[in-house]
Amino acid sequence: MRLKASALVLFLMLGLSGMPIAGAHTFIYNLVDGTPVFSVDFPDGWRLDLDFDPPAEGIDAPPPPRVVEAIPKDGAKLWLGTWVVTEITDINDADAYFGSLEQYILSDVTIDSKSQNDHNGMAARVLKGSAKKDTEPVEWAVALFQPHPEIVAAILYIGVTVAREHRAVELQAIVDSVRPVN
Repeated sequence: MRLKASALVLFLMLGLSGMPIAGAHTFIYNLVDGTPVFSVDFPDGWRLDLDFDPPAEGIDAPPPPRVVEAIPKDGAKLWLGTWVVTEITDINDADAYFGSLEQYILSDVTIDSKSQNDHNGMAARVLKGSAKKDTEPVEWAVALFQPHPEIVAAILYIGVTVAREHRAVELQAIVDSVRPVN
């Protein structure tokens, strides 16, 4: 019992709270000040990794994760990451933001489709296409959404075609689960 309580305290200290719901784990992404921003469900059987910025000087509490990364435990060649975008504050700047990611993550990027819509009460932009990760051809999709005024968040998928085909239902369920938290 003590181990479960310690694990819960650790998640809360990290600024990320989780609760299993119907075979999935719901995580709430918080800002540095503790403000909840959005929730997302990850299926059982996925490994979650939290990528942190270094703690701010003079702050005792650890910062919330910068990026939450999700990868199926079965070794499928795909990566899914979600984060709050600090570079833009308006969903209408989504295309420019995605263009800036190309230099860090992918090469030879082509955009096959773009759409804008409402996603669970949030303005959203979705871009899909193909690229290379290192030298391997991959597919990618990014959804940028605005859970609160002046806050934009992203969920990015990168993987080989067979991984997307095999995990399509789970990937769509993850995206569909993203909701603003008030």
